[in-house]
Amino acid sequence: MCGPFPPCKTKIIMNMEELQKRIDALQSRQLALRAIMASSDERAAKCSKTGASFRETYPRDFARYQEANAEYNRNEMTLAELEAERMAQREEVESLHVHDA
Repeated sequence: MCGPFPPCKTKIIMNMEELQKRIDALQSRQLALRAIMASSDERAAKCSKTGASFRETYPRDFARYQEANAEYNRNEMTLAELEAERMAQREEVESLHVHDA
């Protein structure tokens, strides 16, 4: 049985695996969002060259881009938090290894 202090290595490792799955899923979503944003780049560039408003000329593309960009930015913040958590967990596991030696 594992008491609350120090935490069981098994529990930490399971948490690390779950955390990695969350990171992987979020990174995969980021790729999809980048593809959505990139699909608008050609039209946005064309509008920029002609002086037309991307928002007015392609309102659906603009809305999709805005939504994808907002989600992408939120996900970047979440990824940074998850990465920090993963580093903290790694340090905890490493400290447990030192205590086991």
